[in-house]
Amino acid sequence: MTLKTVIHALVTGFEPFGVPRPSDNRSWEAVKQLAGQTVETKDATVVCHCHQLPVSYDDVLALVPPLHLGAEFGIVVHCGAGAPGMVRLEKRAHRTGYTRPGNKGPQDLPSGGCVPGYGTADELATAVDVDGL
Repeated sequence: MTLKTVIHALVTGFEPFGVPRPSDNRSWEAVKQLAGQTVETKDATVVCHCHQLPVSYDDVLALVPPLHLGAEFGIVVHCGAGAPGMVRLEKRAHRTGYTRPGNKGPQDLPSGGCVPGYGTADELATAVDVDGL
């Protein structure tokens, strides 16, 4: 009998945001259904852990980089709302171009629309073939 690898996957969705603020966010509504579920593949058992991310630049910057850099999760998947009626897997993260404030109000907007931190390129792309999933 061959032992399967156990991979812990973090799957995130976002809290409701916008003006007026809706009662829910479809990315989180879809993601939270995976909490505690396992997915069996030929070679691995994937255990799903779900987390609702705040829509606040400072809070996300405090929460997300440690999740990416830590050893707890073998894979991290961020989901966004996408087009009306859809949920999409995030393929890119951007540091610049932010013009809308987060849920903490008008002051919740990074200076010059550029999110500090990470110390990386303006855009990070996933290595996962999201379109092929």
